[in-house]
Amino acid sequence: MKDQAVKIKICGLTRPEDCLAVNKARPDYAGFVFAASKRQITLEQARYLISLLDPTIQPVGVFVEENDQQVEKIAKETGLRVIQLHTRPIPGRISRLRQSLSQSAAMNPLPAIWQRLAVSLERPAKEALIEAQKTIIDFKSRAFKDDLPDYWLLDSCRKGKAGGTGESFDWSFFQDFCLENPVVLAGGLGLENISPALALLSPAIVDCSSGVETNGQKDPEKIALFCTAVRNFRRCGQLEKPVV
Repeated sequence: MKDQAVKIKICGLTRPEDCLAVNKARPDYAGFVFAASKRQITLEQARYLISLLDPTIQPVGVFVEENDQQVEKIAKETGLRVIQLHTRPIPGRISRLRQSLSQSAAMNPLPAIWQRLAVSLERPAKEALIEAQKTIIDFKSRAFKDDLPDYWLLDSCRKGKAGGTGESFDWSFFQDFCLENPVVLAGGLGLENISPALALLSPAIVDCSSGVETNGQKDPEKIALFCTAVRNFRRCGQLEKPVV
């Protein structure tokens, strides 16, 4: 396990009750989805929900098909602290976003940028790892230093879906990858598997959405349990049932 504490993101907030729940549980990040999905929210909804967040919790915007102008507009008008690009890596895009956002006083300091690396559930895990490694090598070969993301987000995917599968991928091939790269681990995380995920991969950040839901809605108790479980693992190296 790395010395620093693992940070926590709870993603897919859509209601004021969700913001109140994360304010109580105190994850490091709260995610808001602007891409087409069952958790999609509008710019107006995002403004309101983010205004309810405890200021110590950093709002993350999740984008798929949105173009740079749309991403910039939402980031500036809602005060996003992280931009999550949930599409294939495009050399030049991150540096362009950073350059454009740097011209806005509202974006000081600049938001961090996370770039998704898709791990296909329809291919053997070893092949998915090789594809992720090739993607990074190719990206770095064509990208400037300012074009590299702050974190690479590993998330499971299926054909025709950008993410949000609620399914975990085979982590066993990704140990070295997580040691060599700054990683946000997503994809099917929950109370039942967070302990082995942390023990095996030691990611910098864990990202949970459907794993803290009941009947498709964020569950305050599950959010609290998940956050406490991650923090307990940092202290004792194993998952303990937290008391809330």
